[in-house]
Amino acid sequence: MRTVIDRIERKNGAMEQDAAHGTPATIEPFRVDIPQDRLDDLAARLRATRFAPPLPDDGCGTGVPDAYLRSMVSAWAAFDWRAYERRLADVPQFTTEIDGQRIHFIHVRSRVPGALPLLLTHGWPGSSS
Repeated sequence: MRTVIDRIERKNGAMEQDAAHGTPATIEPFRVDIPQDRLDDLAARLRATRFAPPLPDDGCGTGVPDAYLRSMVSAWAAFDWRAYERRLADVPQFTTEIDGQRIHFIHVRSRVPGALPLLLTHGWPGSSS
């Protein structure tokens, strides 16, 4: 697997670029850990939401339907974030910097010997961390 990653890095110039800048890439462990005061603040703001009266023909054509919005706010106010943090902690997560951009990634090896590495990305670096 490492030889495939090495070939990809060499092909894209990542290794040479790091050497040229004199900054070797570092990979740091990452753990989701939201401070309790932020979770308390979010829950309080959700509970304090003041809803506007629904518009006539309350449906997707006029925005988010009132009943759906109220159910979402209620669900988020009751969401057990700590349970989800524990689930996220079960997955090996890391961060690194590439071209000045902080990249958050999960690294899980396949149970299949010799499996081809798979890299899934999205267009908003930093949005998942």
